[in-house]
Amino acid sequence: MKKLLSVLLVLCLIIPSAMAGYENESFYTAASVVNCYHSDKAYTDFYNAGDFSVIIPGCGQDFVPQGISYYAPQDLIILSGYSSAGLPSTLMAVDRGSYQVVKQIFLAKPNGELYTGHAGGVCVTDKNIFVSSDNQLYRMSLDTFLNADNACVYNFEESISVPCEAAFCQVNNGVLWVGEFEYAPDHKTDPSHHMKIGNTTNTGWVLGYQLTGSTVNELDPSCLTASGAIPNYIISTTEKIQGFTISNDMIYLSQSYGRTKNSTIYRHTNVLHSVPATHVSVYGAQVPVWFLTEDSHHGKLTAPPMTEGLCTIDGKVYVSFESAASFYRIPTDPENPTPAKNPVDRVFRLDTF
Repeated sequence: MKKLLSVLLVLCLIIPSAMAGYENESFYTAASVVNCYHSDKAYTDFYNAGDFSVIIPGCGQDFVPQGISYYAPQDLIILSGYSSAGLPSTLMAVDRGSYQVVKQIFLAKPNGELYTGHAGGVCVTDKNIFVSSDNQLYRMSLDTFLNADNACVYNFEESISVPCEAAFCQVNNGVLWVGEFEYAPDHKTDPSHHMKIGNTTNTGWVLGYQLTGSTVNELDPSCLTASGAIPNYIISTTEKIQGFTISNDMIYLSQSYGRTKNSTIYRHTNVLHSVPATHVSVYGAQVPVWFLTEDSHHGKLTAPPMTEGLCTIDGKVYVSFESAASFYRIPTDPENPTPAKNPVDRVFRLDTF
């Protein structure tokens, strides 16, 4: 069966409809796998702050959800993630009204090599969809995705190097943000990203790129160098950050690590309205830096383990989880047999935080 699937995936690169009729094996479905409403009292404030939204597809299959974004013209929640069964990583769209998967494609790099990376973040701009992973922003035109045939492989059209590990990304108010996850000793960031202000030492960067409609990739050509893309802004963050978004002029962070450890959703004052704390050199350019610290901290919620990406829809923050993925909910790895605590298979909408 795996050999047949491999052949069909290759055919998809040539004949977009080649996998028609094979969706039972390759198309992720939005079927609930857990009862999210039975939860630990530690999460009472989190659940009281909002309500569940769409079911995260593929949790009963091999999909491991990561990033989340939104395409307003069609009211679609866009999800990215990887396969625990070795299939290429995936982009999909879920209708926010019906909860149904209306689009799902497999991904390949610009050179045609199947992309099996983490697909840690996804964001939608006016013209493109960007997926972040491995110090790269992978770009696919929005038209390509919206007009794609389901369950087929499509190439990214461009790969843009960025000076951070690119674990997550988001677009807010015309700025594309891409940031990194740090948690020593297993997930180290560049030592130059470890920055101290007062008694706080932050260990990660979130880079901001001002978008322009004048280019295909919507980035200012002057920011693109042979080494990578120079950001317009840098926000310095703490460890274990999995997601970032701005809503109602507040900055939100998703912090998590480990299948049994509680997550935290942080809310910060929008420090971008203040004078930058410092400047750093990136590819020869001086870039302003702002810090998120206890002074900017404006509230937090304890959430179930394994929160992932964040996005803003109609002024509300939406939170994605990976805990209900079969890979974590029914672990088969003998070296890590512990199942995820309190798995959540739905996106959660924060209304009052």
